[in-house]
Amino acid sequence: MLLRRRAGADAETAVASPRLTVGELGGAGQVCIEADFETALAAFANTRPAPLVMPPRSDAAGHAHAIAVRADGSFDAASDPRADGGVATD
Repeated sequence: MLLRRRAGADAETAVASPRLTVGELGGAGQVCIEADFETALAAFANTRPAPLVMPPRSDAAGHAHAIAVRADGSFDAASDPRADGGVATD
């Protein structure tokens, strides 16, 4: 998520984008990729052990929320669609 934000994605795009994780779900060092993260799936296609594929927007990918103050003083905020939350910017 942080890499997407640093590349210029807004908070909502960065938080909702597909993810991969390492460890925890599949054990130490195991790569786990959400099924809709096509570029990551392609990058890990020939690795061993093969990555575990999680459903899109899986709770196992964790939850994130973001808020940043724009140059004009307004907020750029998002709540993860994997979680039960919302954003109030007032």
